[in-house]
Amino acid sequence: MNEPATVPEVDGGYPDSGRRRGSDRRPPAKGPVTGPRRWLPFVAVAAGAMVIVAGTGFYLLATRNGGGGEREVPDGPTFYQALDRANVSADSSPGGPWTISQAYGVASPVPADPSVWGWGQYDSTFASCQSAFNGLTIWNGTIPLFSGTYNSGTAPFWQFVYFSNSTQQLLVVTDVRGQVEVFPAISMSSECAEASGLATQPWITTLTWGREGWPVDTSKMASADWNTAGRQYVTWLNRPVGELYLFGSTQFGSGQPVGDQLNFFTCGTVGAAGVTPGLALGGNNGANSFNYTLGCTPTASNWTAIPLVVSFSASTYGGASGSLWISQEFQFLDRGSPPYSGPGYDTRGVASWMIGVNLSNDTGRSAPLAPAGCASWVPSLGDCPATTTGWYAVLTAPGGGWLASYGASSTGPVWSSPVVPVVNNETLTVFAPSGGNTSGDTLRVASTTVQLPPTGSVTLS
Repeated sequence: MNEPATVPEVDGGYPDSGRRRGSDRRPPAKGPVTGPRRWLPFVAVAAGAMVIVAGTGFYLLATRNGGGGEREVPDGPTFYQALDRANVSADSSPGGPWTISQAYGVASPVPADPSVWGWGQYDSTFASCQSAFNGLTIWNGTIPLFSGTYNSGTAPFWQFVYFSNSTQQLLVVTDVRGQVEVFPAISMSSECAEASGLATQPWITTLTWGREGWPVDTSKMASADWNTAGRQYVTWLNRPVGELYLFGSTQFGSGQPVGDQLNFFTCGTVGAAGVTPGLALGGNNGANSFNYTLGCTPTASNWTAIPLVVSFSASTYGGASGSLWISQEFQFLDRGSPPYSGPGYDTRGVASWMIGVNLSNDTGRSAPLAPAGCASWVPSLGDCPATTTGWYAVLTAPGGGWLASYGASSTGPVWSSPVVPVVNNETLTVFAPSGGNTSGDTLRVASTTVQLPPTGSVTLS
């Protein structure tokens, strides 16, 4: 199969691949681990330069996910259908009047989370936004799977960000298959708003749309982009990919200039680590396309993986509903050759599917793993059921919000959400039977992919 021609590597206007300099090292600070921004190494080509050879493997993929250019199968609302509902909810929320600033739509037939490769100040964004918006957002929870076609312009998940000039606040509204949720507004000077870039000139969107015209609905945008370049790109990849709609003043995504985009992404899907491809289509007809390669997980300048250590804090204990909780906050350490060593600030790209968890006694024998409780989002750990047959684990955000659970299944250990961003200052909590003795046991994490080599362990007291 002929692959797209490439040009020399460039640094796009896109944050953090894990490529680091020794002078970037700073001592750990209390609170979220932060550090200088780093930039993703890109290999970029013009999408028009692709030479595609279609095969029967793609035919099956395209039939299900939007190939052929004729068949359009919806799953969820289009951009304007979701926006109309979100506007009604925003208008009734205090603090307005509210003006649209950004919008994200995610349509992926495989588990995916584009936040794995987004956001400039990665650690600070997750530490603050996960707690500010404790529910299913682009920062938390599990984005539902997409069963429609790429060319339909629909998505089961939409997130809208509004700003109020009068109260200097931001409002986040989500639409999950027609179910709208409005989260409490946050200040534009809050850590979440500033670290994520949501507060950076949020008025640009309406100024641009007022001058250049509002975008067409995604039903037309997706069909045009698919026929122009999307079908060729997915044909060449020959694998299911995520589809991401971006509208407004956001630097999140491919690193292309602010504007209306449709992205086909692989980083942030199960199995994608190390060097990963993506395609950004600008405008409404795919004429401005950007075919790029990025280091999805922490990668040195020669594209080799940076070894990581998961460093746990001291154990904290609690319990409810007949279970014993042992919680361990963690941070990443780089263990590559200098300059790729030291505290792992803003360690981008680590997802839950890449990490396995084990609990063993002082003789090295593994404790029995039970099916995970609270396999979907819950308001607090107190809502996770007790276990009597073994242990399971829950990953929570720096602010304490539920992210994913880890436990036994008929096919082996699994994460309830396989593509949850794993970042500094999150917590892994082990749920063990009440009255059980875990003193002296070892909690250990290990890699499930050679492209991301994390290790780490802690002995429970």
